[in-house]
Amino acid sequence: MRDGARRTQLAAGDARAGMGDDRIRLSRWSGCPAEHAAILRNKLQTLEQLRREQSLFSPNSVIRDYVVIAVVGSVACTYVLMEREGKIINHKHFLLSVTEFTDTSDICGDIISYLYGGGGMPIPQEIILGCLPDGQSSLEQFLRQVSGHAVTIRTPQRGDLKKRIDTATDNAKYQLKLEALKKNRREHGLADLANVLQLPHIPKRIEAFDISNLGATNIVGASVVFTDGQPDKKEYRKYKIKTPDGQNDFASMRELVFRRVTQKERPLPDLLLIDGGKGQLSAALDALQLARVNVSIVALAKQEETLFTPTNKTGITLPRDSDALLLLMAIRDEVHRFVISFHRQRRSKTFLGK
Repeated sequence: MRDGARRTQLAAGDARAGMGDDRIRLSRWSGCPAEHAAILRNKLQTLEQLRREQSLFSPNSVIRDYVVIAVVGSVACTYVLMEREGKIINHKHFLLSVTEFTDTSDICGDIISYLYGGGGMPIPQEIILGCLPDGQSSLEQFLRQVSGHAVTIRTPQRGDLKKRIDTATDNAKYQLKLEALKKNRREHGLADLANVLQLPHIPKRIEAFDISNLGATNIVGASVVFTDGQPDKKEYRKYKIKTPDGQNDFASMRELVFRRVTQKERPLPDLLLIDGGKGQLSAALDALQLARVNVSIVALAKQEETLFTPTNKTGITLPRDSDALLLLMAIRDEVHRFVISFHRQRRSKTFLGK
């Protein structure tokens, strides 16, 4: 009867009912063979996992999202928990800039309208919010028109729904803390970089350049832009190298930099970053001289992560945990990824005869 009752409890979903007995048995087996203890330990872990999974279920199958907004300074984080068939299946967060001292209730309605009206989020039957927006009924009507089904917006004060809102709020605040830490590190890295390279000011706009080739054909180049230490993807550019020197990285780099700095419609960067060593740096300097452009420049060689500048061609070695070096490495790796992707596209088109 005892085993039968225990099986009934587990079948009903009460994982904790079975865990107590096994913990007692495990303590009694302290002097038994190791394999017996291992079997029970695995069983306990399985039951504990079952209990955790059950905590994510709600007793109904309403399609529901939990949405909270947290604001710190001029940054807001929108955090979304997606519940389907009673289970949390996904989560997303979005960061956006807001004015100082923004109240979440002031922007809640606009954010919900954007997320579900034009931001591509599937519209659930219920949206559970941390705070009710102004014009709740109008917002529900708008979402009903967009989705074709009724949408309810509400703010729970207690119970399981409130617990999930509290969890989402904690997660949103955590994301804001992470963003603040990243921002501080970016700012420190930029300031450190200005000091190491003896720049006239902190480099707000950094552009990096790289070349990719696997032979004398389909040679391509690319540039990426980081603004305030963050990628600015709308400023990324791709170049088909035209220099008729075959597989000549230096000539290709010279052409790439020259074409970029002679683009009158685009602002010059505060710092040029060249993926390579002294040879690539020299080629880029030739391009700047030919274009009669004065821009700060640094090259980053991959093997030892050594920096080369026009005034220090013996190399600058920074600690591997230096924020300045880590920032340059991140930018260098991004331009390398971007140019390799472009090169693969070109090779595929050549192979297909396009």
